[in-house]
Amino acid sequence: MGDASTQPGSSEPAYLKPYADATRAYGARFESLLWVSEDGQRRRFAVLAGALHIAQARVADCGCGRADLLTYLLDHASVPAHYVGIDGVEAMVRAGQEVIERRAAGIGRCERGDFVADAALFARLVEQDGINTIIFSGSLNTLSQRQAEAVLERAFAALSPGGVLAFNFLSSLHTRPGVREEGPARRFTTLAMLRTALEQTPLVRFWHDYLGGHDATIVMRKA
Repeated sequence: MGDASTQPGSSEPAYLKPYADATRAYGARFESLLWVSEDGQRRRFAVLAGALHIAQARVADCGCGRADLLTYLLDHASVPAHYVGIDGVEAMVRAGQEVIERRAAGIGRCERGDFVADAALFARLVEQDGINTIIFSGSLNTLSQRQAEAVLERAFAALSPGGVLAFNFLSSLHTRPGVREEGPARRFTTLAMLRTALEQTPLVRFWHDYLGGHDATIVMRKA
């Protein structure tokens, strides 16, 4: 996995560098999350919120940024039982923690972590925080598909029975003409991602209709 290594002259792994560079340029703002639009971000969040039993969820939001997912849930009266935001960029962690302290004090925390490099992270969150729902929203986009699959398999393995893994990614089935691919984000082979999920559990749900085929969401429940 050569693209996981730290680039020459950089203190961040290649998959974190685009976010770290953007945060240095813009601060902990929406632009640094590398989303194309706030509307697209909200539509992805809406799919996740509709798919999960948030009131019973003890959530690990992996690649949480400014805790925008938590903000969305709070704005729509979907309050998780517990929330831990994980991000590899310290400025984003601070911004996310400020959201918690301002809007949901006592619900949990944001902390710095690298879910690619730290093989024990998911098991630790399940053991220490009772996490039963692990979410990746947009946070797999700078990984190779092989890296993303390895991260997801490790996360799913760490969950206890009944636990849920939910994630979205840019779909290879995207067919809108005239749209250029820009930035560091990568498209994954959608049917391969779905097949990998089904190899781990038959309890899989799949969405591909919310952004015109541009994006896909998969939710896996551990039997």
